[in-house]
Amino acid sequence: ITTMRLINNTPIRILHELIQSRETFGTAKTFLAAGEKLKIAEQKLNFLKRCKRRQVFPVFILNSFSHQQSLFPICQSRNIQHHLNRLRTVALNQHISYQYQIIADSKLHIAQFKNTLYNTVEQHVFHRIIAISERNQISIKEQYKMNLQNKFTWLLSKYYPPPPPTPPTVIQPAADRVTTLNCDSVSDNQKSVLALGPNFAVTPHVNQEFKDKVSMDIAQCVFKIRHKQAFEQQPVEQSMDSEEQPNNTPEH
Repeated sequence: ITTMRLINNTPIRILHELIQSRETFGTAKTFLAAGEKLKIAEQKLNFLKRCKRRQVFPVFILNSFSHQQSLFPICQSRNIQHHLNRLRTVALNQHISYQYQIIADSKLHIAQFKNTLYNTVEQHVFHRIIAISERNQISIKEQYKMNLQNKFTWLLSKYYPPPPPTPPTVIQPAADRVTTLNCDSVSDNQKSVLALGPNFAVTPHVNQEFKDKVSMDIAQCVFKIRHKQAFEQQPVEQSMDSEEQPNNTPEH
């Protein structure tokens, strides 16, 4: 059996404590390494499939076709770019198929090593090795998932850069849209709030007290309008009446 190297060497010390046989130790180590390889291939497959779905190419594929100037020194036409994109797509599809193949082979090797360990070591040692492998696979999966997610985010930022931020819209209320029933002036801040519309108004709780208050406000408003009408226009009406009255004073 060819012993595979572990990416995470933390379980090696525990395996040394559990297993005395050198051959069995190598089998257990290869079993853990096959589990790591499976989780890495699964995360790479997810990464490549996301790249295909969003129509972006990983850096290692782009670098393989980066020497266009040396390949086509005279002219780099649109037709050549089209064929290069087709080649990149073929390369991406082959890498996806290759990861599927690695996953299938890794699952087969894991089953073989697991069966060998089951027939070689004691039951409590076997279950301990299985538990160590499961924890190690979770750790490797999270590590590669985070790294590949960061790469994918970086690729999207290169292919689809975010649009520049738009400046905030400042609402300038029209002066003629505000009508007051008294002589109080309305500030610019109050006009800005009114310009937001009725959706931004806080809806009060309608009860009998609220209805009484609205009725009183309406009565006060009517009183102020009548008072203003009576006292501000009375001098004008009196002067007009005095001009229209005939002069009945007898002449001497």
